[in-house]
Amino acid sequence: MGVLSRDECLRFVERAPYGRIIYTSGALPAVCPVAFRLDGDVLVFDVDRTSPLAEAFRDAVLAFQIDHVDLDRGDAWSVTMTGRARELAAPSGQPVGSGFLRLGLTPELIAGQHTCLRSAAG
Repeated sequence: MGVLSRDECLRFVERAPYGRIIYTSGALPAVCPVAFRLDGDVLVFDVDRTSPLAEAFRDAVLAFQIDHVDLDRGDAWSVTMTGRARELAAPSGQPVGSGFLRLGLTPELIAGQHTCLRSAAG
């Protein structure tokens, strides 16, 4: 339990299908849930071209956050990846709909925690 290494963080992220992109919109923090996949350590996800996130990723630092709580086992983990996103071309055989952008977030910082849960009552 405690701080996760970079490799441990990537292993946790690899197993999850959804996360949250944190970005700035009008000088305020905003959050957008996304389906994603890892390509090496690059986070790949599609966004609607008309969404605020499609405008916000250009020349901006974004964060990605994912977590999981297992009440039966009494533990939880959380991973945050921070870096710049760039538009990616879709690989052949994986078209992106005309209304979407495929983005890749290359993390410059990766931080994670694994925690033991304790009951507030006990």
